[in-house]
Amino acid sequence: MKRWQNWMCLLCLVGLASLVTARSGIAASLPPIEEFSLESRWIRGLAQGPDGTIWYAGAAGENDHMEGRVGRIGASGLVDEVQAPGLSKVAVGPEGDAWLFNGRQTIGRLTPAGVYSDVAIVPGENLSGSLASSRQGGVWFTRGRGASIPDTVGRIDASGVVTDFELPGRESRPGAIVEAKDGSAWFTEHLGNRVGRITPSGKLTEFELPTGSRPTGIAADSSGSIWFAEEGIGSVGRIDTASKLTQYRLPIGVVPGEMAVGGDGRLWFTLIVYVDDRYEGLGVLGHLTPEGRYGEVSLPNRASQPVDIIGGSEGNVWYAAMGQPPCIGGGGTCLLWEPTKPAIIGRVSQTPLRAVVEDRRVRLRGRGVRVRLVCEGGTASERCKGRVKLKRSGKNLGSVGYSLAADEHRPVHVRLNRALRLLFGTRKRVRVSALVVSSSGHRSRSAISLINARNASIRKRRGSRSFVSGPTVPRRFAGRRD
Repeated sequence: MKRWQNWMCLLCLVGLASLVTARSGIAASLPPIEEFSLESRWIRGLAQGPDGTIWYAGAAGENDHMEGRVGRIGASGLVDEVQAPGLSKVAVGPEGDAWLFNGRQTIGRLTPAGVYSDVAIVPGENLSGSLASSRQGGVWFTRGRGASIPDTVGRIDASGVVTDFELPGRESRPGAIVEAKDGSAWFTEHLGNRVGRITPSGKLTEFELPTGSRPTGIAADSSGSIWFAEEGIGSVGRIDTASKLTQYRLPIGVVPGEMAVGGDGRLWFTLIVYVDDRYEGLGVLGHLTPEGRYGEVSLPNRASQPVDIIGGSEGNVWYAAMGQPPCIGGGGTCLLWEPTKPAIIGRVSQTPLRAVVEDRRVRLRGRGVRVRLVCEGGTASERCKGRVKLKRSGKNLGSVGYSLAADEHRPVHVRLNRALRLLFGTRKRVRVSALVVSSSGHRSRSAISLINARNASIRKRRGSRSFVSGPTVPRRFAGRRD
């Protein structure tokens, strides 16, 4: 394989993207996002090296002449790609070598200097497989090989020695794999509806999941807990160090995929939203606090399809995405489908903790106003604290203190200190300013509408004032633990 080519020019950079709500009922946060366009049209895997370099595995060219690629993005943001054997997954060991799992029944090893070598793996049917780096050097791998040959989990050490461990279940289809802080490897069994754990010596423990869970992505956090996606039932599961299983239901239609723990303490994951059996909400990442509060981030390219995600060593979250929606025709139509737009690697940067007004039209109840806030940014363990003040024409209308957990959506009740008849007069709505002041010094100001939707005929018939809210505030999903 030829050596690394010269650094290429950065094709696309999108900074401080302005994001919008992913879909009705779910609020999307506003972190700065950078996106890098690649030579590759396909992308499958993403990993970070010990020096902070981001590696990826992709492919370019037509289906009949697809050329595998492996690339990296350095600190300067420049993209470098070279040829590789087949579209593959990628992992980077502590020694800095990239390991590639491709369709030729081999795992390849590529040094930063560009030297490539194949490591032989026992033959199978190439049904599934993934890689994860090991702190001891080398990588862990999974291999789903069909009904005739046992599925395996294995390890390749830094010297290239391969050790295979056969799984007892037939066609369990092991997929994503990750190494935990104790050195054991955890992996999902997509068809077996299980999560497995294997030690370096080969001791296997399997955890049964509800029927139809179909686990996919998996991640390990700093406490030793294991998180995994349950594609079949739209949930995220967690197994803690005491082997206790907790499941978090996601909003209806959300299908989680690959997973990573971010530097902010949240679990981040790729997702696709289905509405009436159709793709909806592409270009979205989901995240979850350890307590189960759910949130979303909309990506700059709303038609992109995130396929992998990792937590960066500098605290950012990196994702890989196809540059366009997937084929939805099914059957032979999708066999001929080829992407025409460049694949994408993106970086979501951390933001300071802040509370902001979530809804711009508010409900009046007597002399009170329900102002809905969301606490976003920061880390999952922080809280937003401060005070909300309502003002009009420079005059204070009322204020109240607030305290919200990270990613919590909650209304606070502000009692108005002016009579409503003096505030509204004959108008049906008035605009006021909501000033949110946090204890950390952050301040945000939003214009909101107080709505007086009195019906004139009802007022005349009843002879009394009647103040009601505007449209119902969309229900926000705050996470729920079973």
